[in-house]
Amino acid sequence: MADTFRPYEGTDPYIFVSYARKDADRVLPILAALDRAGYRIWYDAGIHWTEEWPDEIAVHLAGSAVCLAFHSEASSASPHCKAEILYARSKKRPILSAYLAEEVQLPPGIEMYLTLYQSVKLSQFADIAAFVARMDREPVFAPCKAAPKTETPPVSAPEETAPPIVPAAKIEPLPVSEPKEVTTPPAPPIVSVSNIETPPVSAPKEAPTPPASPIAWKKDDTIQWYLDRDGVLTIAKNEDLSSVGLVPMPNYKRDTNNHSLSTAPWIPSREKIRSVVIRDDIDTIGSRAFGNCVSLTSVTIPDSVTSISDWAFYGCMGLISMTIPSSVIFIGKWAFFGCASLTNVTIPDSMSYIGTRAFHGCAGLTSVTIPVGARFSISAFPYPVRIIRRPPRWKGS
Repeated sequence: MADTFRPYEGTDPYIFVSYARKDADRVLPILAALDRAGYRIWYDAGIHWTEEWPDEIAVHLAGSAVCLAFHSEASSASPHCKAEILYARSKKRPILSAYLAEEVQLPPGIEMYLTLYQSVKLSQFADIAAFVARMDREPVFAPCKAAPKTETPPVSAPEETAPPIVPAAKIEPLPVSEPKEVTTPPAPPIVSVSNIETPPVSAPKEAPTPPASPIAWKKDDTIQWYLDRDGVLTIAKNEDLSSVGLVPMPNYKRDTNNHSLSTAPWIPSREKIRSVVIRDDIDTIGSRAFGNCVSLTSVTIPDSVTSISDWAFYGCMGLISMTIPSSVIFIGKWAFFGCASLTNVTIPDSMSYIGTRAFHGCAGLTSVTIPVGARFSISAFPYPVRIIRRPPRWKGS
């Protein structure tokens, strides 16, 4: 759909939009115009199919500054739209009602609540631009507006012209020369074998091997790993891929017999894993890699890693602190969900995005400092964690 855009995710004031899906053809062009005008807007295109719909709606509605509700016969019949209005009122959020039709029969209770707030009818505006101008005059929406977005004009491709036709050159026959007499070169002198110096042969490099008597050891397509008797799980690139640069860890799935566990090959020994060491030839921590490793207390992540995938450390209840290196730019959704002992997280300036519920269930967290430029889901951190925005540090500081 041409009028869709990325819903706002962040801590600045934004508008929550309530509407019926049947009215999308009329509502989305209005939202797109508001987005271009600089308004920060969240609407239900921000919900992924894997996420809990009611929770996402409630979290984003509670975090909004104001609710913009589009009313129609379809929204009046929708229990979801009704619930959004009631929840917005319970959270004391201002509500602006925009009626898509001249006459809309609202449920009596909703109509009673909405009499306390302003309302407009779209029929009173000549076009969408006039509606946006009306929004601009409402003080309640002012905190939700940033600078208008500027559109870069499309760059047209240069016209293709056929190359000029070059006439074929006249082919002259090559002159035939007399054959030259072939002379046999003199035979090389015979060299005594005893006089030939053999260059020294260097011993081949030893491939990394697991410690003596590991608990577990295995090679996969891209990685190799071993778990020693001290509970240290070491993960490195498969030694057979020496000609390849950095490699990602595989993404693992849920175990079909136990959905709380994953198919990562070290999971059967998960209760023995005390520490994880990732070598500097790995660039991505795979999804569900260390889920429910309940005895895990420390993780060493090298500067080669740029991404921590979805559900990577979920349920690691013994994990106390996590230092994320400055190379990491992405943390997936639910990545540290349920790490109840986690009290300290350092988010680097390099961070670009933190996914939905990445740190939910981290009961020990009280505050998180995030660089100003990082985007993150409003539900990435549990309530009431204090989120502190940090300006980028000077290089070398």
